[in-house]
Amino acid sequence: MSVEDNFLDIYRVILQEELEEFYAKEIESELEWNAGNIGRTMYRIVEEYDMPIVIDRESPTDASLFKVEEQMPYSDVEELLDTGEDKNQIDLMFKEAKESA
Repeated sequence: MSVEDNFLDIYRVILQEELEEFYAKEIESELEWNAGNIGRTMYRIVEEYDMPIVIDRESPTDASLFKVEEQMPYSDVEELLDTGEDKNQIDLMFKEAKESA
């Protein structure tokens, strides 16, 4: 399962529970994942895609608070992630073609 698919599972919970902010630990029982995997997925997606989510963390040893600034429709998030995956595939193809030339 890709990080994008994992994020969609997390986002489904965000929408179902109408979460405006949360710690990964608070949703791990709904996903049956540990908080670390949820947090890593959130960080990767927020870093790679233009998601309306802010991450607050006082120090590296503190849990991250994820703040959802805008709840986008699930289909919009799915489309955004699909577009990003396509872009990454195209970038990879160009890189491979350039290296083999």
